[in-house]
Parts: sequence; structure tokens; C-alpha cells
Amino acid sequence: MTERVPDASERLFQDAVMKIAYMNAWDVHHIRPGKYGNYYKTDGLPGMPDLLFISQFGHGMFWAELKAQGGRLTESQRARIDQMRVNGAEVHIWKPSDMQTIADRLGAWRKR
Repeated sequence: MTERVPDASERLFQDAVMKIAYMNAWDVHHIRPGKYGNYYKTDGLPGMPDLLFISQFGHGMFWAELKAQGGRLTESQRARIDQMRVNGAEVHIWKPSDMQTIADRLGAWRKR
């Protein structure tokens, strides 16, 4: 499956989300696309969400797919997210306008 490389604004959004995660004691796993000839491809299962968050203090783990403000899920992303949710995974689809929701989710354990 061929993928495009995120543009600068998507990269800045991802960097901001990861910074909030680190500040709230979450480890974040991200597999970056590799260049194969003239295209970029991410190895593994098609449609996997961008980021995996794992709490440093036993507060769980979850996935998030990040999209630019006007971005849409691909068919393989929608199918994979649906499959993951049916199997009990917590999966979010976040856009830059969701920054407060993102901060609330990543900091929720502090409010317990």
C-alpha cells in the first residue's frame, strides 16, 4: 500500500500531540513511513492508526489516528479502526480542532 508523507502542518500537529502525551506520562509509539523507490510505505497491517499511547503509570493504552483538519480516513483505515474497536480497543480519530479533547484524554488520569 502506498502512502503519502504527511505535510508540515500534519507533522506539527503530531509533534504537539506527542508533546502533550509526554507531559502527561504517556509513552508514544509511531512507525514512520519508509521510502521505497519513488514512494513511501508503512510496513505492517494496512490502516493501522498513527500512534499508540502507553501509560507510564498503569493507566492503560490506546490508539489515535491523526488527520489534518480537512483530512479523511481511507477505506483501509476505517476498516482497521472498526475491527480494533469491535475487539475492545480504544481508538480515537483526532484533528487539530480536537486539541482540548486530546489534552483532556491525555491528562484524564491526573483528575482521578
